[in-house]
Amino acid sequence: MSTEEIFTKRKQATSTMNTVDIDRIIFWVREGSITLSNLAEIISVMDSDKVKDFLTKLNEVDPDLAHVLWEKLKELKNW
Repeated sequence: MSTEEIFTKRKQATSTMNTVDIDRIIFWVREGSITLSNLAEIISVMDSDKVKDFLTKLNEVDPDLAHVLWEKLKELKNW
């Protein structure tokens, strides 16, 4: 995959994230219909404020999962 293709896919993913709301992702977590790797991929393209909001809401539902995702994000985003 070329650099241009990677950039295009990343841009598409980022613009898609603007239409997916946090409450819907939390719903998927509650019903168990989303995998950890899919969650990590989705939130890896969110901006920092949206990630904070998401992890705060997720922490209310599943603190262990919120912690695991936080650790995974620190690796992905070098936070």
